[in-house]
Amino acid sequence: MRETRSPESARNGRNCQRTENELDRFSYPLSVEKLSAGWKKCGYELSVGIGIAQGYATMGIIGFESCGDYGAIGIVTDLSARLCAVAKPGQTLVGRRVLSAIESEIEAKSLGEMILKGFAKPVSAFNLVPLRN
Repeated sequence: MRETRSPESARNGRNCQRTENELDRFSYPLSVEKLSAGWKKCGYELSVGIGIAQGYATMGIIGFESCGDYGAIGIVTDLSARLCAVAKPGQTLVGRRVLSAIESEIEAKSLGEMILKGFAKPVSAFNLVPLRN
């Protein structure tokens, strides 16, 4: 089966990577390090690892009329959560689909196949490095 990617799909992937790049360049070193220093005094370690996935999700009100929340569910949300869970401090992990959408604009290092909770087969994961100029 051949998968076609729309320009919108590629643009969304690039936007995710640019957001990660901005977090890495501005927010992460400043905000997280500042917050981390305060929490460290209290005996806690604070760091940020990011997981990005691209795909289809079911979105809407989850719950009941009197007690509901707007949310997204599906494989894509599970994948991003699992990648986030295994990301080391300061690391951004993406799946193959995100990499395919942005590979001409970024550098990424393959981390090989990862066994992630909730996935029957191993998942390819890639570590992003900052955007090329």
